Formats: sequence, structure tokens, C-alpha cells
Amino acid sequence: MKRTVKTSDVLFDDKEIEAVNRVLQSGWITQGPETKQFEEDFAEYYGVKHAIAVNSGSSANLVAIASLCHRSLGDKRIEPGDEVITSPVTFPTSVFPIIQMGAVPVFVDVDPETLCMDSDLACSVVTTKTKAVLPVHLLGHPCEMCSLMEGIEALDRADVWLVEDTCESHGAMIWDRKVGTFGDFGTFSFFAAHHITTGEGGMLTTSDRNLADLARSIRAFGRVIEVSKDPKAAQALGGRYKEISPKLGPFDVRQTFDKLGYALKMTDLQAAIGIEQLKKLDSFIKARRANAEYLLERLRPYENVIQLPVEKPGAFHTYHHFFMIVREDAPFTRLDLVNHLEANGIETRPIEAGNMDDQPCMEGVKYRVVGNLKNARHVRKDGFFIGCHPGLTQGDLDWVVRVFDDFMERYV
Repeated sequence: MKRTVKTSDVLFDDKEIEAVNRVLQSGWITQGPETKQFEEDFAEYYGVKHAIAVNSGSSANLVAIASLCHRSLGDKRIEPGDEVITSPVTFPTSVFPIIQMGAVPVFVDVDPETLCMDSDLACSVVTTKTKAVLPVHLLGHPCEMCSLMEGIEALDRADVWLVEDTCESHGAMIWDRKVGTFGDFGTFSFFAAHHITTGEGGMLTTSDRNLADLARSIRAFGRVIEVSKDPKAAQALGGRYKEISPKLGPFDVRQTFDKLGYALKMTDLQAAIGIEQLKKLDSFIKARRANAEYLLERLRPYENVIQLPVEKPGAFHTYHHFFMIVREDAPFTRLDLVNHLEANGIETRPIEAGNMDDQPCMEGVKYRVVGNLKNARHVRKDGFFIGCHPGLTQGDLDWVVRVFDDFMERYV
């Protein structure tokens, strides 16, 4: 019997339903106590000092880059024309904030096994124009942060910011340290297809108090501080900014803005769901790893024609999805295999944008490419992924293997 095997699924139970009902009954649904609790829980899980909730992982990247552009950072701030080194194999909103802030993305090729940015190559192209490096932990496998940080340190470039896009790699680790905790900022997504979900939603992590305050302000319209519930206290605090802005004077802090900000706050409805989802993250990861290991075991006979995921030494892979790449000398194309899978109820997706250098949105945009991006173009041309999420049953996994077996019988 034909099955439908999705690339992702949402796993809620009574806990999430009760949490949403609690928020609805409280009468307070925008950012409030639930969001604060979710931030505290998330910071504790990751072992960082601050977590800042926003309305999406894309917004998390935007807030991170915008924060690093603020004038209070002096010579270290990212200014128009400065360069940010990153990966071409990613979701577009890892790259768009760099462009939107007037900086220049510099694309370096990816590790052909993990599909994460080549850390050694990234370090080799750091110049005086480089103000930040933005590695992407892709599809659950961590980028090689140790060599990246050691390489930057060897260049004596303490002024280079490090922003980890961890949107697809919740809980992934390198040598028992969670990614998203190495850099000045880590960014996370809670979109429906991710390890945990709030429907939409995102988070930034940092242990730098100043960066945390910048991020909190920028996500909330650019207000000077997050407003106290006590109007008198807010009024008094507002008066402290008279010297900074003599035109405004001792104005009410609730409407005092010293940054160019956005409306990117998370709602308490989302946060309440996130609190419950975070409790389940480790069990979700365990299920994803088990599903991936089963697929790896059963599909290994076909490794001569398709490349399968790896887990590099010291890495802990959390399998956002299960990628594969049709080898260039295979007797079939990616489209042949994808069409067969889709026709048999197995959903597929390209590996994010494939290669940002090939995307039409980059036409007319100022950016720089290092080398020919051979590996990234191979990913775009020949790569795709299927699901390995916790909602898959053993029957689903067996169906995936059966469909692959049927296809491979024609060629292998």
C-alpha cells in the first residue's frame, strides 16, 4: 500500500494545547511572561547568559547583523562595504541581512561531505575588509567551529565578529559543546519544519550583555530599553537620555528610540508552545538520529551512486533532514530519482537555495565569490533531502527503503 512520507511533521500533545489555553485565558498574548520564561529556559539549555526571542529564524539573523552595525560598537561595527564571509549553501535569509545592512557577502565553498562552509578556506580569505564570519550549521551537522576560531585567532583578528546560523541544527555539538554557543551570536528557527516549533519563531543566543541589550532593543522598534510596567519608573529612566538627545529632552522612555529597529517580537502564544517543545527536544533528536541511522544502514549499498550524510569525528549530528547527492557518474539524474520518490509518496526538497551565487535574487547585488564554488554547485545540481523527523513510523521508513530499492534495481 502506497504511503505519504512527509519531509517534516509537527508533534504536539496536550501539553502544548494546555499552554496555549493558559495564555488565552490570561488575557495577555503578546510578548510577556511566557516569552521571558522561554528565553530563560532556552538560555539554560544552551548554557549561555542571554536568549532573545523573535518572530522567526530569519529575523534572528537580521537582528544579529543589525546589532553588529550599531554605532555604539565603534570601530568594530559592521559598516556599508565591509565584508561578511559565509556559505553559499544555505537558506537565503542567512545572506539577505548582510546585504540589507549594506555589507558584502563573501561566499566560500563548502565541505563536500558535511555541506557546511569550509572553515579553513574561510580563514584563508579574511582580509582587512572582513568584519564578520557567518557559518551555517546545515541540516543538523555542525560546521567545524574549532578550526574556524583557531584560524581567526591565528590571524590576530579579535575584531572579527562570529555569528552562527544554527537554525537547522538545534542540539548539534562539537566535542560536547553545543553549536550556537561559540560565536558572538547564535541564531535559531522554530519554523514548523524544524527540530522544535512554535509555528513561526526564532531565538538569538549570546553571553555578551551589551549585544543582548542591542538585540532586545532592535527587535522591539529600536526603543532605548524594554519598557518597565511601572510608568513612573519608565518616565524617570527616559529622563536619563537628555544629554544623548537634547532635542527630545526627558521624554517618556516608552516612546524613546535611539536605534533603527523593527517589530520582530515573539508572542506569548508562541512562547508557551516553545516552552513545552523545548522539554521534548532531546527526545526528538534521539528519534531523528535513530531514523537517520536506519536509513544510512539500509541505503549504504547504493553509496557508489548516491552520497549519504556523514558524522565527522567530534560532531554530534541532529539530522534536520536526510540529504543525499546523486554522484556525477551515476547512471541516472537527481530529477530521475526525485520524480520516482515523489510519484511514490515520498516528499523531497532541494538542499535549501542550492547555491546562492546561482539564485536570480543575487543579480545586481554586490557580493564576492572565492573560487568556482564547485562543491556548492554540485549540491545545487544533484542534491536533495527527504524527511527523518520523529513523526515517521517504522512502516514509513521501510516504505522509503522499498521505493529506493525498486528504483535502484534498474541501475545497480
